[in-house]
Amino acid sequence: MKANFLLLFILLFYSCGNEKNVQPNVVLIYLDDLGYGDVSSYELGTLETPNIDKIANGGIRFTNGYASSATCSPSRYALMTGTYPWRNKRAKIITGGNLIIDESEMTLPKMFKSMGYETGVVGKWHLGLGKGGPVDYNSLIKPGPNEVGFDHSYIMADTQDRVPTVYIENGNVVNLDPKDPIEINFRNDDYGLPSGTKNPELLTMKWHHGHNKAIVNGVPRIGYMKGGEKAKWSDIDMADEFINKSKEYLDTVKDKPFFLFYSLQQPHVPRTPHPRFVGTSGMGPRGDVIKEADWCIGEMYNYLEENGLLENTIIIISSDNGPVLNDGYYDDAVEKLGDHTPAGNLRGGKYSLFEAGTRVPFITYWKGKINPQVSDELVTQIDFLNSLSSLIGSDISSTDGVDLSSVFFENSGNGREEFVLEATSRTAFRQKNWVMIPPHNLMAINPRVNIELGNSKDYLLFDLNNDISQQNDLSKSNPEKLVEMIERYDLNRFTKRNKFKKSKIKNELITKPIIRENSKEQRNAKVTTNQISKSANWINFIRVKKGDTYYSISKKHSISLVKLYSYNECSPDTILKVGTPIYLQPKRTKGTKKLHLFEEEDNLYRISQQYGIKLKAIFKRNNWKESYIPQEGEKIYLRGRKK
Repeated sequence: MKANFLLLFILLFYSCGNEKNVQPNVVLIYLDDLGYGDVSSYELGTLETPNIDKIANGGIRFTNGYASSATCSPSRYALMTGTYPWRNKRAKIITGGNLIIDESEMTLPKMFKSMGYETGVVGKWHLGLGKGGPVDYNSLIKPGPNEVGFDHSYIMADTQDRVPTVYIENGNVVNLDPKDPIEINFRNDDYGLPSGTKNPELLTMKWHHGHNKAIVNGVPRIGYMKGGEKAKWSDIDMADEFINKSKEYLDTVKDKPFFLFYSLQQPHVPRTPHPRFVGTSGMGPRGDVIKEADWCIGEMYNYLEENGLLENTIIIISSDNGPVLNDGYYDDAVEKLGDHTPAGNLRGGKYSLFEAGTRVPFITYWKGKINPQVSDELVTQIDFLNSLSSLIGSDISSTDGVDLSSVFFENSGNGREEFVLEATSRTAFRQKNWVMIPPHNLMAINPRVNIELGNSKDYLLFDLNNDISQQNDLSKSNPEKLVEMIERYDLNRFTKRNKFKKSKIKNELITKPIIRENSKEQRNAKVTTNQISKSANWINFIRVKKGDTYYSISKKHSISLVKLYSYNECSPDTILKVGTPIYLQPKRTKGTKKLHLFEEEDNLYRISQQYGIKLKAIFKRNNWKESYIPQEGEKIYLRGRKK
């Protein structure tokens, strides 16, 4: 009996003493501009990606997996923080700008660090560096990745099409010669150096739009760069550099639980595959760099397997946004595409509110823990923070994220019901199989990249179950569903930390809105409205009487429910109280304010109502034609005259 007890004790002691990495390691592999149809396991395109397929076929391949935005920096912000990017006005595409993550914000690496993990990032960063002005690349650069939770960082600052064309390790430019300091300018050519416009004879890659400034390795870039010659990267060696640096980092932490954000630059422009991958796709440089990226992912898988880490490592693969072909360079991406469909059966692409802008390849893998399957559950990258936090036993969570750990890693549970998606500060709404795109009175197609943007003067409504390619707008034929979608969109889009904010939707919904009954208290309050009154500042309003509902008021006074909620800063769940005023026009701002900054989904009529200024006066004071539409962030002169 004693011998048996002793044997049991020894076995238990040995097991506990030799158990490694009880917590799973996490390798998050993030590609750049990879489309829904660019991965062959999705069976939509003709390009072969065997290494990604191996992981996808051994894990969960999500068909309804979304980036948070149709562009890179906003998507990366949401990925890191679990927060919608449109909540942060600084979460825009970065070109030499400052860090858009506040150092006080919770992030994925901070969450992992709180649970004893080693944290590292290798590859593209594109979330900004420094604060308070231009970045000094000749000294320690901070804040950056290390200040928002990463123990180790080896990155490029923005993207490979922008200066500076150097690697940065833990805040210091790699191989920088102090005698040859770096100077950066994104506005003016103050250095007199060769550029894409002045010296086309020096180019090995021709620019199409936007990329015509500093020439590095024969490729014209965005911005001007002087100095730092010894620090400049080799474009064709970038993929090798990032995978090798990832392995070097893992060599130092593989005996501890670790989180690695492996951020590939492919297939973003400029596409410069290593010579051993040139011609492997038959589709030109874009196809070749996807083949190169697939090889890199295979190298990561092999490293984990060879070092005995695969069984205890979660691998996640996704992309920051959808595909684009010509994004600034002539590289045969269009001419050599052949039968391949980067967007698959989806409409749009990068920059777009249509599905191809944000629906991307989305794969989770955990050998021996996840049963291979294809999942149609609705999931987003915003949910990674909450889900991984729950999985490893942390109580950290974000406001916008959802705990989908069972969906991601356990082959069980349900995905999201709804979420707000974004493209260059414009937003839309997905709920189950439905998508609603609110009015965005901007150009419908970006002519430079030839992508439909999802902009329209009217609401758009699509049923993805029956119309995955979004060809049939149902906004007119299904007004009840449209009203429901706009209500839910308002509650999501204009609510932060459970506080309802003023909606800024421009257009009327429909002439006769249809809506479900409101709360029980409202249903019991059958009332009539009094005559329209005018307040002291000339705002039309009525006072609620017993029996009023938002729907009855909107119907009687021919005002949409969306505007009614907006003008009164309320929601469908706000109880109507007898005697309180309900405004039928925007509240006028008193005083002598001289300027108004045009915001997303503003319109000039609303601004004229808000400030009590005639539209003609606004056009005159700003020297505009009456057909002019201001852009986001543009100054609008309300008093005086624009000079």
